[in-house]
Amino acid sequence: MKADGAANMILADIRKLSFEDALAEMEDIVQRLESGEVKLDAAIDAYTRGALLKPHCQAKLKDMFN
Repeated sequence: MKADGAANMILADIRKLSFEDALAEMEDIVQRLESGEVKLDAAIDAYTRGALLKPHCQAKLKDMFN
């Protein structure tokens, strides 16, 4: 249950982001992961957040063009 609460908090945080802010965060995540200097736990967390940011960005783009 604790993980579900944390995931809901992350989703709520992501929903507040504009497309530009979410995209900038995704770019930062990619750069950090590609650097190879992120510890495993932090890399998993960053990847998970990036995986949540992606559909958010897609939805924002869709809204922009509809």
